[in-house]
Amino acid sequence: MAEVAQQSAQQRDVATSDPNFKVQVSRNQDNSKSLNKTTPGSRPEGQSVDKQLLLIALAEEYFAAAHKLGPTIAQTMPEDVTEEYQSLIATGLGCLEASFKKMRLAPRMEAKVRLRYASVLYEETENYMEAETALSQGIILCEQVPFL
Repeated sequence: MAEVAQQSAQQRDVATSDPNFKVQVSRNQDNSKSLNKTTPGSRPEGQSVDKQLLLIALAEEYFAAAHKLGPTIAQTMPEDVTEEYQSLIATGLGCLEASFKKMRLAPRMEAKVRLRYASVLYEETENYMEAETALSQGIILCEQVPFL
């Protein structure tokens, strides 16, 4: 009984220190040591994560974060903020590039991602040739798939 009270006190201490920590304790003493840590983004076993959509969403988040820094850069041009802006744009571009180079996307989605990749390259960098190449590959893809 003292062991159960000590476990309960330890669980309360852990639960109060982390707001995302949930403890699930069985009433059966044999299973009283099984704790289940869940987080808000956890998923049940058997469900897969759509990595392509995750990369695309991450890229958009990076672009949004970079664009929030835009007014600061436009006013004062501090070097550290400019580097952070460029880093966020580069990371977003990397996410988009990985989504269509490393993973198999549906043709329609790949065409959209290539268009977005090319537009960000054109707007945010001076790498016009790579933007043109990405756009050309997207156009070729659209020509190959008749229902696009």
